[in-house]
Amino acid sequence: MSIYTTLWHLKLPRYEDIHTECEWVHVTAQAVPPHIGSSTPGLGYENGDPYADFLPPTLITDEDGQAEFMRAVVIITEETEKGTARHPQEYSNPLLTLDGKQYAYMTFDELHNRICDALRGDRTLFGSEAGVDAAWRIAPGSRVYGELLLDDVNASGAGNPDKIAWQLGWEGVGTVRGTRVTWGTEVTRLSRFVYTSFFGRGFEAQGAPLGFPSGPDSRRLRVRLGWDPDVAWQLAAVASLTADRRLTAPDPCAPWQRDPSG
Repeated sequence: MSIYTTLWHLKLPRYEDIHTECEWVHVTAQAVPPHIGSSTPGLGYENGDPYADFLPPTLITDEDGQAEFMRAVVIITEETEKGTARHPQEYSNPLLTLDGKQYAYMTFDELHNRICDALRGDRTLFGSEAGVDAAWRIAPGSRVYGELLLDDVNASGAGNPDKIAWQLGWEGVGTVRGTRVTWGTEVTRLSRFVYTSFFGRGFEAQGAPLGFPSGPDSRRLRVRLGWDPDVAWQLAAVASLTADRRLTAPDPCAPWQRDPSG
């Protein structure tokens, strides 16, 4: 008879790094109820705790074997073997073994990051983005430019969202009645999940996205005009229109989500 009860299952990248061809592994949380090994009379462990070598310390329970927390939560994968030379109920090389209080007070993000770190092991964590930009001088004093950012592109057809951003602009300088005039206009689009990561390592600080000022899932049109009436003075005007701006980073798209809306 098993001393464990299953809490939940998740499917995560085997080595913590998500990409289009990554391997997946099933992760399971196995809970050990508070009465297991308890010294409370009447629960069957009057001769001692047979699981003391591989589980956190026992709990004080009521006469029915209940307590505020579980004794332990053991995180395993589908490849974790149960049964060792020491005890048939012991898991061989579990990802994590937590006591019940630790588990109860841990946020999901904290737990998720610890599981990911355990899956990665000694592998170095890499993150990368690719970008390209180009400019073309279409006439003296005038140029057009563009930039493309590839944060993540779905090439497998699995339904994961593309994380792409782009910008197009035109700027120039000229003269009007002997005075200098400058101008520029640009349009920028960032898709919803740019800069985000479901591993909790998104490109953000204190909940605010880094990178382009309007943040992910936004569109911006910006126009500027400058005039130098003489060498001592300059007048400038800037106008912008931003749509769908997020002041905080959006929730990342986890790999078990497909074709998220919004």
